[in-house]
Amino acid sequence: MAKKIVLVGAFDTKALVYDFIRKNIEAQGFDVMTINYGIKGSTDLFTVDIENTKVAESAGTNLECVLQNDDLREQILTMAKGVSRIVAKLHSDGSVAGIFAVGKSWGTTVATMAMRTLPIGVPKVMVTTVASSGIADFVGVKDVNIFPAIVDVSRVNSINKYIFANAAGAIAGMAGVSIPEDLSRKPAIAITMFGQTKPVVDYCHRDLEEKGFEPLIFHATGLGGRIMEGLVEDSMIAGIIDVTTTEIADAIFDGVFSAGNTRLTAAGKKGIPHVVVPGCMDMVNFGSKDTILEKYRERQLYYSKPTVTLMRTNPDENWKIGKMVADNLRDANPVKTVMVLPLKGISRFDSEGCKFWNPEANKALFESLKTHINPEIPVIEVDMHINDNTFGELLLEELYRIIGYTPE
Repeated sequence: MAKKIVLVGAFDTKALVYDFIRKNIEAQGFDVMTINYGIKGSTDLFTVDIENTKVAESAGTNLECVLQNDDLREQILTMAKGVSRIVAKLHSDGSVAGIFAVGKSWGTTVATMAMRTLPIGVPKVMVTTVASSGIADFVGVKDVNIFPAIVDVSRVNSINKYIFANAAGAIAGMAGVSIPEDLSRKPAIAITMFGQTKPVVDYCHRDLEEKGFEPLIFHATGLGGRIMEGLVEDSMIAGIIDVTTTEIADAIFDGVFSAGNTRLTAAGKKGIPHVVVPGCMDMVNFGSKDTILEKYRERQLYYSKPTVTLMRTNPDENWKIGKMVADNLRDANPVKTVMVLPLKGISRFDSEGCKFWNPEANKALFESLKTHINPEIPVIEVDMHINDNTFGELLLEELYRIIGYTPE
């Protein structure tokens, strides 16, 4: 089946808008496929390829049942489920050149849910009235391009016609892009990083490049960890040197760099090589000084930047952190997973004589990890600091061993 740009919309209320967009996309040489999730009807302005009845059926119900539900939220989420399943199936069949939608709050919810089922690289354009609000949930960890609608999107007018035409041009342009083949040939290795672990990350990065891998660095800022886990789930990562797992600490103790409670789980689900280090778990990350929660204000704090405050974790907190790490690795393949513990320090600040040096707290973390982790997962303890070159060598040796790669 030839690839087409998929238009997802509520054609019961926005048919005129979608007809305008359809014509713009077709004028640039692309065919379109239309999916209607509007529960109150459809349109005869253009051919609708997948009607609302089919969308409801794909969600495991029928349109009559959807209409009988008085809960608008449930109606919308049911149709969103149906659209998402249809779009995912179309992509698996090789028929999606890109996906485009226009919407307000609910329409943006439906369309971006479908967009997030597609892997990174598939063009995604969302024209929305909520572009100036918090859009993190709409984008997720995918490359959804958000266009501010400026004015209402129910009709084409003298203002939004430019927005719609530009957005249509954007999706057509993206769908027509060709990516050089040589950029997708190397196995991608994810590495997690903070400034606190940059030396060891740089060391690993150089070695991986020299040996023909493509190292991808993800900053452990919450979003970075979520994006990496999403790429793992999309089968775009061949292995992970997870040297900076501090997002777990933030998830437990109110930090601003939390990646959620599922961090460290994707590699286990996909069965890819995973070298895990408790990097930067000596700290929880907060914002500026005046944002620190009352319960933490008497703790050991370091004002790293005007907008960044670091709190040193204590033994009790580190015990809980170690348990969560182990719990999240419970489904990991022991053959493809290894835990490496640098006993001389887990961040740049955590070395003898530095501001976060606390052997008692680190001992609690290490003991918790060893106590709670699946006993089949190897745990390697080494008398090294996390930023030592020798520690980087060890991480690379373990990754290459798990992957089955023998350096020349």
